[in-house]
Amino acid sequence: MRLRLLACLVVVVSLFGACASSNDEPTSQSPAGSDGGEQNASSGEEDDSSPAVEILDSGFGQSDITAEAMVIVTTDSEAALGESVTVSVNFLDAKGQILQTEEQIESFNWVGQELALPVTPYDINPKQKIASIEPSVSLSDYGMSQEPKAPLPVLDATEVKKGEYGGYTASFAFTNETDTDLRNLRVGVVCYDASQKIIGGTSTYPELAPAGKTIRIDADPTVSAKPATCKAFVNYDVS
Repeated sequence: MRLRLLACLVVVVSLFGACASSNDEPTSQSPAGSDGGEQNASSGEEDDSSPAVEILDSGFGQSDITAEAMVIVTTDSEAALGESVTVSVNFLDAKGQILQTEEQIESFNWVGQELALPVTPYDINPKQKIASIEPSVSLSDYGMSQEPKAPLPVLDATEVKKGEYGGYTASFAFTNETDTDLRNLRVGVVCYDASQKIIGGTSTYPELAPAGKTIRIDADPTVSAKPATCKAFVNYDVS
């Protein structure tokens, strides 16, 4: 009888040990992140619904007394209309040191609009030569989207000539093809060399463009050399 009880005890102990060994082994059902590897990776998807803004081109001009960066941005999202577009520019010297950082704010009025923002480094010493710029752009998320307005044209200069007080003057012809007077237009002027590199620009603000009429827009851009051509990016008043 004692031998039979001993044999049963050995069997029970063996079965208990096997179960414990089995429970100690990791399984594929372990919680994600508990042991590293692929299970630590996030399975969440990125939110692609936020409106985007893109820098198309940028450049700067510097004269003996001032400097001006021009940054052209666009959007393909209707949700971006009415939001604040902020362009920030680092002005760098030849060693890559930041001389100054400045910002400019505008807003889109139609999808696909090319918006030209002037950014002026007001405190740059004329003796400090700007070698390059680093532009960046951001878009607010205030939920202030608005209905798109009728697109306004990008104008080619009708004339670029020596300015009355030095520098150069670029002239444009703008026709208001709407049936409403347009007041306080915001015009970003971008100037290019023969290779289509941006070499400066400025902004100007015509007070009135009567409905159905053509007006002349003159601008005195800050440029590094005589422009081969200039363009005017016309936008509505933001007020």
